[in-house]
Amino acid sequence: MSQSDVVYYYDGSFYGFLSGVFDAFAQKEEPMLFLSQEEEEQPLLFDSHFVETDPQKARRVLAGVQRTLGSRGVDIVREGFLTRLPQREYLLLKFLRQGFREGPQLLAQLTREPLCSLLSAIQKAKNEAHLLTGFIRFSRCETGVYVSRIRPKNQVLPLISGHFCRRFSDQPFLIWDITHRMALLHQPGKRPQVLPLECLDMPAPSPEEEEIQNMWRAFYNTLAIPARENPRCRMTHMPKRFWEFLTELTPPPAKKEEKALTFFNEMVQ
Repeated sequence: MSQSDVVYYYDGSFYGFLSGVFDAFAQKEEPMLFLSQEEEEQPLLFDSHFVETDPQKARRVLAGVQRTLGSRGVDIVREGFLTRLPQREYLLLKFLRQGFREGPQLLAQLTREPLCSLLSAIQKAKNEAHLLTGFIRFSRCETGVYVSRIRPKNQVLPLISGHFCRRFSDQPFLIWDITHRMALLHQPGKRPQVLPLECLDMPAPSPEEEEIQNMWRAFYNTLAIPARENPRCRMTHMPKRFWEFLTELTPPPAKKEEKALTFFNEMVQ
């Protein structure tokens, strides 16, 4: 099928994209571009199709992928949508057309496009998610909820949800993805949710949390050996873009830092 001079606009959600896939097959179109309805740069020279998100259509598409390509195919579609790959929606649609036409043998052709690009982007997203399982820092606010902020390149919240929900199963927490304006919300005994969140005013930490943060900073600074500092090496193992929200690299108020530092100096002497 040749590419059509039509642009598909959708709400940016996974189910919205799958609804667009359903429409493309139903209307026998291959859209030249998928755009979120919020994007400002709208090509006016082409026909537009505004996709209505329909969970039933989305589930039918996923069921078709499961029958044709199996669980691996479903994973590629789900995880590929989470990446920052340019025109990922168009590439996923092209992958689905190939899969529905050729069947599961397509998954063995790892160097074939767009599968090759999708798998590469998925691996990068998983690598970023793995790093964030170690670099995320929570702050306990006075209501008892643990809050954290991240600024990832990919939509990693669904990828890190299982790790943190298992590790903190009895604690309420929220992880806010500033880049994609989404939040992972976990409440003990309830199913975790990934929800839209445009902005978040970080609540003040509880007094106990503030004290612990200052003690951790002091511990980090006390154990550091100035003569062996190597910023370049540190950036190799801990990319600089993750430093923004690391407690140990965020300077506290001067008085509290001095108090905590004195405490740890007494401990190590």
